[in-house]
Amino acid sequence: MTDAAAELPIDDPGSYARAVERAGAGQVTRLVRDGQPVAEMVPTPLTRRQQSDQVLQALCAMAGITAPTATDYARAFDMLGLPFPGEEQLRRDGYAVADAS
Repeated sequence: MTDAAAELPIDDPGSYARAVERAGAGQVTRLVRDGQPVAEMVPTPLTRRQQSDQVLQALCAMAGITAPTATDYARAFDMLGLPFPGEEQLRRDGYAVADAS
């Protein structure tokens, strides 16, 4: 267990929620009972989708745009040999799609 972890009492009903919130913020939380560690809540690695979203945000920032257009996505899908689902489906799936200018 790490020394930098915050400690919360495991018997406090709100401790688990606070520990989950802290883990989501990248912080480690040690749950204790009578001063003894019982469990440690640690940040989880990013999901593949979260990693992809971060890469996309970085690329957009480097290109000086807010998001790719549907045409950009269509080219990317084509390069990967995948069928393009269409702009509306991209938006339904939560992809950031810039309006064509």
